[in-house]
Amino acid sequence: MSYPVERSYYRINYPLTERPMLVLEGRQYPVIDCSEHGLRFVRSLSVPLEVGDRVQGLLKFRRGAEADVEGDVVRVQADHAALHLKVAGIPLSIILDEQRYLRVHYPMRF
Repeated sequence: MSYPVERSYYRINYPLTERPMLVLEGRQYPVIDCSEHGLRFVRSLSVPLEVGDRVQGLLKFRRGAEADVEGDVVRVQADHAALHLKVAGIPLSIILDEQRYLRVHYPMRF
């Protein structure tokens, strides 16, 4: 029996060509999805990450918005990692702008 996954915050799943970039220590990683308090990104296998690691970086969206992020690694799977963002997270205004843009330009995804 499967149960639906309920989330506290709306999660944006990005098409490949629209993915924001997470900049950590000068390296850029494509973001697969994000919400106000979390994100999942493609990680480099050459850079070790473990559950519990704290990371700080800059989230750069394709249309110019940026957000400073800090969070804990909560999951590491093959070439993906997930962060739970601390403090302010990603501003709701950015999440809403991204959602509106993607709904207009990628209506088949929603």
